[in-house]
Amino acid sequence: MKRMGWIVVMLGLLALPAMAFAQDEATTSTAYEALLGTEPMYGVVEEVVEIDRDGQTMMGTLALPDGAEGPYPIVLIFHGFTGRRDGLPVLGGEPIEGMNTRLARALAGQGIASLRIDFIGSGESDGDFADTTFTSQINDGVAALDYIETLDTIDAGRIGVLGLSMGGMIASVVAARDERVDTAVLWSAPASPVYDTPMTLGNANFAAGLAGGVTVTLPSGEVTLNQPFFDDHFNVDPVAEISRYAGPLLVVAGLRDTDGVVPMPYMARLFINYHDGPEALVEADGDHFFNALDPDDGAATLDDVITWSLAWLKQTL
Repeated sequence: MKRMGWIVVMLGLLALPAMAFAQDEATTSTAYEALLGTEPMYGVVEEVVEIDRDGQTMMGTLALPDGAEGPYPIVLIFHGFTGRRDGLPVLGGEPIEGMNTRLARALAGQGIASLRIDFIGSGESDGDFADTTFTSQINDGVAALDYIETLDTIDAGRIGVLGLSMGGMIASVVAARDERVDTAVLWSAPASPVYDTPMTLGNANFAAGLAGGVTVTLPSGEVTLNQPFFDDHFNVDPVAEISRYAGPLLVVAGLRDTDGVVPMPYMARLFINYHDGPEALVEADGDHFFNALDPDDGAATLDDVITWSLAWLKQTL
């Protein structure tokens, strides 16, 4: 696995009880180095599941370690804006699979289960994407946590959340609001959506959305968003939320993220600056999706991000 350029910063450990968490900068780097080039210990068994969310059906994929002894710790995975639970295809990897599918397989290889969901209105879940809001996706995350607690194969006392892009922002809020979350990993997460969304959709479209909704053309296609989506930008502040979360926090930023969350790594550092607890910032030499869509990268950057995330999760779950 190709090692890219990284900076890892650990802060705030002295303010916590001595035995609260095992990780520090040295142990995280050691755990990362130990994982480089290793083969997975277990395979993966996946099952499509249905989760009730206030009378609507939310679809998910539960991935369990094949050959490991349960109950397993679990990571709840959130996709990004307009995405689906499997994630964008990793064009340089073998086999060709979604980013979150690849992540789930890597987690299972280390004995960690995962649940990746389609937010209501996205993918195969019920609902209309035009009705999505930050608040609705936060509620989806809480419903997924409720579902996890029903699973005999899962240790519900060891739950992490991980999200990409807008899903990372949702992960930060769910972690802050729900004490069942033990650790959080944010990939390319917007710290200031009221700044970031106008940069992505355009100021005119954002203003039109606040006036009653708007249809915009994105690289993924035409998307309609109703006014509540835009109104919610002034109701949900991920940085304020993360200031109320004291658990372990890993933030990953792509240094060549020019069209997703900008400017990086400064937006990522906002989470670190306002979080009080064990934390790490990893700066990857990649774009918003860690070069997953670049066949020439060979999935090296994404795999390194996954390895850092595994190193963090193995210590904090």
